[in-house]
Amino acid sequence: MRPPFLNFCLPESFTRVRPYKLAMMSIRTYPKLILLATVVLLSGCGQASFVTQRTSIQDDVISRSTTSASIQKLDKIPDSKSIQFRLFRQLNRGGLFFFSQKFDSSLIAFDLAEDIIEDQYTRRVSQEVSSVLTNQYSVNYAGYPVEHLFVHFFKSLIFLQQDNIQGAAIEVRKLQLKLDYLESHQDPYKIKRADFKLFNEYSAWIAWLNGDENDARVNFRLTGVDFDSLKYTLPAKDNAHLKISLNGLISELNEAYYRLIVTTDEDVHTLKVAYPVNFNPFLSTPSNVGPLTGTTRSSGMDVNAEFEKQFEISEKALLPKTFTRVATKFILAEAATQISDKMLEEREEERQKKKEKGEKVEESDGVDAVLIGINIFGNIMKVTNDVTEKADLRQWFTLPSSVTISLLSQKPVKTDNPAFPLISTNLITVEFNAPQRLNKFNPNEFERTDYLDFSGKNRPDYQEENRHFKRNSTDHSASESRLKMLNQTIFKPN
Repeated sequence: MRPPFLNFCLPESFTRVRPYKLAMMSIRTYPKLILLATVVLLSGCGQASFVTQRTSIQDDVISRSTTSASIQKLDKIPDSKSIQFRLFRQLNRGGLFFFSQKFDSSLIAFDLAEDIIEDQYTRRVSQEVSSVLTNQYSVNYAGYPVEHLFVHFFKSLIFLQQDNIQGAAIEVRKLQLKLDYLESHQDPYKIKRADFKLFNEYSAWIAWLNGDENDARVNFRLTGVDFDSLKYTLPAKDNAHLKISLNGLISELNEAYYRLIVTTDEDVHTLKVAYPVNFNPFLSTPSNVGPLTGTTRSSGMDVNAEFEKQFEISEKALLPKTFTRVATKFILAEAATQISDKMLEEREEERQKKKEKGEKVEESDGVDAVLIGINIFGNIMKVTNDVTEKADLRQWFTLPSSVTISLLSQKPVKTDNPAFPLISTNLITVEFNAPQRLNKFNPNEFERTDYLDFSGKNRPDYQEENRHFKRNSTDHSASESRLKMLNQTIFKPN
């Protein structure tokens, strides 16, 4: 009996293609199969390249050496220029240009991201269907709500860098409209405005600095603050200064996987079910570094916490769908191999009977060639299922882990603060407090095991072979029910 790790790498039925079948295949078919296998195997390197490039870009940001070279690294992420990665690409381009202080280029990228977001709140049904046969990367990346909101936040900072307070005021109005929309939206985009008090207070400060006290009053009310009482404690507008701290980097998504043990009448198969997990490899960065003299008011937001909430919502919806996709592909491939196996064996038995009777026998014909092709295609599909299965790790990975906003009564004095100012004007200072990378992701810590039994039997060999696997109690009843119906429709094990 083969150990499970071999099943994980190569389905056992792939090794059971009988020699007489291969002998009947045209020699011209082999180069095509070799080419297909090469393409499939090379495609398995894509996820590792994704994580490597992302880590390298983050390290550039941390070391304060963000340049156009970081953008080139972003371009090297597999499929980053495809239509499905449009939003992922523009969000990270905008962030990288911002950190490299190329604000005009950053604004262009964020403008494009804003347009894409508006078009992608409803995903195309055709893409969802195609993801059933491939992986979640075939669906347009629509982004997380916190990412949608931060587009307008960063755009307003860029306008403030240009001393364009009116442009910043327009962006915070868009931010408020987006908050209203997302609060009334359905999951996975629904948010609670109360979790984003920082945006309401920031909008209030911009409205106040722009001379619009009515907007300031409304936005402060959303944070539970009475503006009419607060305004008597505020400094003169000519002396007021906003200090914004971007602290650390957001936690990142990494790939873990389930070992989905599938039992059929003949074999035990181990399938890879890739899923994303949220992992924070950075040391927590303090929200404020250095003294804040003359602070009138200060507030902050834990961006990591909000991202984690939204990720958990999307994960609950995604994981059952992922189980269904992986097992469906396996069942279809298994059905193809079983049916073609049975038909080839019946045709071979018929030839043997004719030989015993002394009748003329044709060794192969077009039907044999088609059945052999179906059989080999089904076995190749079992291999490609594991290779093409990837977790969706797309995110705006240069977002800060937290943001702090303070209103000062005067422009801050330069200190030995390790944070360097990205923006420094008479009205605003934006600094970045770089994190320290501490941990390395260990996928084994997140590995889980579950099984689907299509054999209709209590397999003792399965129990013995997999006794060392730790079974996690996860509810996949809905997915399993759909898969069993599909299984009964396509093939029925004895």
